[in-house]
Amino acid sequence: MKNKMPILIDDEVFVKDLDKLLEYFPLPLRNHCRRVAICSSVIVEYAADFIPYAASTGSNLPMIAHIGGTFHDIGKLLVPTLIKNESDYLRHPEIGAEFLGQTEEFLSRNESQMQLVSDMVRYHHERPGGNGFPDGLQIKDIPMIAQLCAVANELDHRFYDGKEPADVIFKRINFMEGSYFCVSILHCFKKAWPKLKELYEKWKIEMKKDEFFNEKECANNEKTI
Repeated sequence: MKNKMPILIDDEVFVKDLDKLLEYFPLPLRNHCRRVAICSSVIVEYAADFIPYAASTGSNLPMIAHIGGTFHDIGKLLVPTLIKNESDYLRHPEIGAEFLGQTEEFLSRNESQMQLVSDMVRYHHERPGGNGFPDGLQIKDIPMIAQLCAVANELDHRFYDGKEPADVIFKRINFMEGSYFCVSILHCFKKAWPKLKELYEKWKIEMKKDEFFNEKECANNEKTI
């Protein structure tokens, strides 16, 4: 079935219209993706030296990170059994990237920029030790921008869980060096931390009001992170 959603556009109009696209997402997933998108765009400001094609994207890099963060979990919408079936859940990054790659909107945009978006979607659950999914990549093969999205994703799950204060979350993520995240991306995360911490202070009310995100769903989303 041909996709009718307007997926990608290369200018600021798209960024302003992301909230409209997010209406396709269930509320808890919508809020999660919105926060991951914003956090990715913050972290990427310190990561340009580590990302291929960064020079050619110029000032568009934060926008690209925002797009990739927004759609990093779009695969969860495409397989109804994702939450109930672990094998399907492990395929959601691959399914999401393939879906985006088949849309006319995606194919008609700047190839290097859209490759960065695709990398964020497909590889944000890969881990340096090779124990991630869907491909079990080693650290040398994981795109840096996907590692960036992985950090933003982990950060959001931990803040949403609400069991630990911000400073403890910061320390725990930094302790994941080598097993979950590479040194370079954690260096960028540390630089971005003051901005990220401020954002989550503002988002506390939003996360508390997200009544549809129950404990069972949260556990299913986090169990393979």
